[in-house]
Order: sequence, then C-alpha cells, then structure tokens
Amino acid sequence: MALQEKNWLRQETCPRKRKIERMLSNSFPVVVILTARSSERAFFPGVVSVFLRTMAIKKQEFYEGAALHLLARSGAIKSVRYEAPFFLFNERLTVLLKYSTKGRSPWAFTFTPDEQRLLLEQALGPEVVVGLICGSDGVAVFSCEEYLTIAKAEKSAVHISCYRQHGEYYEVNGPAGRLSRKVSPSEWRRILGNEADKR
Repeated sequence: MALQEKNWLRQETCPRKRKIERMLSNSFPVVVILTARSSERAFFPGVVSVFLRTMAIKKQEFYEGAALHLLARSGAIKSVRYEAPFFLFNERLTVLLKYSTKGRSPWAFTFTPDEQRLLLEQALGPEVVVGLICGSDGVAVFSCEEYLTIAKAEKSAVHISCYRQHGEYYEVNGPAGRLSRKVSPSEWRRILGNEADKR
C-alpha cells in the first residue's frame, strides 16, 4: 500500500499529475510540495499542493530597488539598463550601488577587488558615480573621481564608512582619507537633472 501511495504520481489517472503535466507543457515553473508522514515518508495525493514559483527578492535587489524608486519618482529616468554591477541611466550616467542593511549611522560598505577594477575602467567614461544605500536612511552619492581620492585600488577588499547625524549631510570616509565635502541626502534624487547639491 505504501508503494502504491508513493507511486501515485506515475499513474496516468491521477488528476493532479495531469495538472502538473499541463503546467510543465506550458513552460510554467512549478514547485511541488509533498507532505510526508515522518516515520514512513509515504506520500499521499490528498496533501499535494502545487504553487507557481515566485522568485524571492534578494536583499541587494530590495535595497537597489528602493534607490531606483526614488529616482523614478523624480521623473527624470528615460531608460535604465543593468550591466552588472552597474546601472546605466538615460544612456549617459553609470552608477555603482552598494548597500548596508544597518538601521542607523555609521554604515559600512565593502568594495571587492573586481568592483575596484571595474570602477577604474568605468572612470574613463563621462559620468560615473557611486551610490551608498544607507539602510532606510537614504543614498549618499558622489563621483567616481571622488571615490578614488578616498579609496585607492587595492588587491584586497576596500572598506568605506558613511556617517550622518540627524538632519545633517553624509560624511564619507575611506582608507585613504575623508571625502572633501559632505553629501546632501537629496542629491541622489537629482543626479539625473544636473542639479547636484555640492554645498
């Protein structure tokens, strides 16, 4: 009997099997969850559930999506393309986004050797910026040239920290020193409008 229960999916008369086959023939990704009795691990048709698989949102996608949403609300995005690890906006502005899940200042960010190398290569382009997503606080954005003044290219990972007191601007520090200016929290929303606040 247990063998019959375990082999139910192979039976041509199984209605759930036919449903699964139809979904697979339509190229729908599915997940089949079978609830088994812990002792015998016997599978029963009555406890089979079929769900369309939904891709879980990764932390990186969650935080980058929030930053992109802020730009989208500005109405300045005409096009966006992802060329890992960069975003290209309006075919002119290249952005590397890094995120920290920490709730409050200070926030820490790590740049891998590959990211450092790619930044150096992109630095030859016209407009390249780095955006540090500081948890739910906001985005500190500055140019690639400014990044290179506080973090020289290394063969190992480079760590950058970002600080902000309530109501103040972001202060960014790297292994080679401190960013020469403080970054306005509103600057990120305006990077596509050429209205960057350099105060």
